[in-house]
Amino acid sequence: MSVWAVIPAAGRGERMGADMPKVLLPLLGEPVLWWTLSACEDCGAIDAVCLVAPGEVLREAERWGFRKLLRTALGGKSRGESVLAGLEELPGDAVIAVIHDGARPCVTPQTLAAVAEAAREGGAASGFPARDTIQQAGTDGFVEATPERAALWAVQTPQAFGAAAIRSAYRRARAEGFEATDDVAVARRYGIRVRLTAGDPGNIKVTSPSDLAAAAGILAARTGRTPGGVRVGIGIDTHRLEAGRPLILGGVTVPYERGLAGHSDADALTHAVIDALLGAAALDDIGVHFPDNDERYRDADSIALLREVRAKLRAAGYRVVNVDATVVAQRPRLRGHITDMRARLAEALGIAPDAVSVKATTTEGLGPEGRGEGITAHAIAAVAQYGLLR
Repeated sequence: MSVWAVIPAAGRGERMGADMPKVLLPLLGEPVLWWTLSACEDCGAIDAVCLVAPGEVLREAERWGFRKLLRTALGGKSRGESVLAGLEELPGDAVIAVIHDGARPCVTPQTLAAVAEAAREGGAASGFPARDTIQQAGTDGFVEATPERAALWAVQTPQAFGAAAIRSAYRRARAEGFEATDDVAVARRYGIRVRLTAGDPGNIKVTSPSDLAAAAGILAARTGRTPGGVRVGIGIDTHRLEAGRPLILGGVTVPYERGLAGHSDADALTHAVIDALLGAAALDDIGVHFPDNDERYRDADSIALLREVRAKLRAAGYRVVNVDATVVAQRPRLRGHITDMRARLAEALGIAPDAVSVKATTTEGLGPEGRGEGITAHAIAAVAQYGLLR
């Protein structure tokens, strides 16, 4: 196995605003990194892959069953440290190392193959001629020079080199404390000539939510998959009314002679919203996450539970788009409390109050709600993958 792909994927991606590594964010139904590894899997010029990432990413990637993923390494504090960690894992008979960022999911097998082939004559990097005029600015922000555009390229990964040569270069860079933004800079510093090969402007790096949305569009056009970034869930909850309990709906205490019975604070409105959100993300239901036989949740504040659900959604790669809820109760009248309910729910979900709708209705005396035996709440919620509809 002479050609190895080294995939650094250790970045947390703080700019994505997600509580998970950005390479695990969903992209057309698969994690970002899945697409990158899939391109390597489909590239006939690549014999094997070494993935460099945090433990949680490595464990997840090993579940995907890629046959070329033969070696792994823990990522370092910088990109350079991670690349070197991967290079050190390559076997002695590795001839070519193709280095490609895990957060570039739109790379094609053809681009990987072209760079791998070009590297047999020295270093090679994928890129394309600059399309815009590039201005060189000074520290004061004023233009100091206008380089000739014909000589400028936008350089991406993959970048490929003789495995032994680039490993030696990175070892020297570490010893000297030299850090670079890409592998070409390291290679050239230590005497490796680098040829530029025609790349793909669509081979974008995912660093922000808008990049994730753009990647979804590129891959959707290429594969025919539907983006499917928005998902909808439904929640329904009913509680009995009884004396001696406060009536809490949407995190707001409503003056009334009876309240809702339950293990927690029995906030039926918030519980319906929670179930709608969990359903939209296919994360089971409220009883699974907060069971009514668990003493930790006795008299629990349902708004606090809603905040926990929001965190669970973020960990799964989703954010809340909007909520629409209806409370069914003959009494008490709730109109004067709706604004406060919307505000409490919106604050817990991290969205604007105008993205939360709460309505109230009666049953004209029909059913348990109409007889004043209990209150029911219905909710519909929409969630979106990070980067979509932002």
